Amino acid sequence: KPVTTSPTVFAPRLDSVPLYVAWGSATGATAYFVAAEFAHEQRPLFVGLGVFFALVGVLTTHCVAGRSLPGWRLLQTLRGGKAFVALQALGWIYICMAVYLALCIAFGAMYPMRGMFVALATCLLGGQSLVLVSLNHYEPPEEEETPDCHPQASVLLSRFAMGVAIL
Repeated sequence: KPVTTSPTVFAPRLDSVPLYVAWGSATGATAYFVAAEFAHEQRPLFVGLGVFFALVGVLTTHCVAGRSLPGWRLLQTLRGGKAFVALQALGWIYICMAVYLALCIAFGAMYPMRGMFVALATCLLGGQSLVLVSLNHYEPPEEEETPDCHPQASVLLSRFAMGVAIL
């Protein structure tokens, strides 16, 4: 029989503690956002707790679960394969957008429509899911990775991405 080889793709262990923490936090964030939908008096508290748990969840997925990947770095500008980069970007965009809108609504900068917090919770769960799925598509760097032609551009791009994420 001919021997076929397939590329090895990292699959995070779903029974690992960081992923339990991440999904527990994401579930807690969803519960707080749903509570914020109905409890108008405590809305800023529930939104604050929801945002906190959402960020704990996604940062646990990205920073802690990602560390088990070969060649992983916390900031790896446009590295890890096209699918990894695209899924990470889309996931972080969803998360940042939902957190920003939730804080704007909770503290009076915007007026919420009915169902808005449930929609934001869904957006956060979607972003968390995309960040988790991106770990399955991570492609480790080659053994002899060539240095960047423009390391300053890489640093500037990562700082710009962090600034956009903070906004």
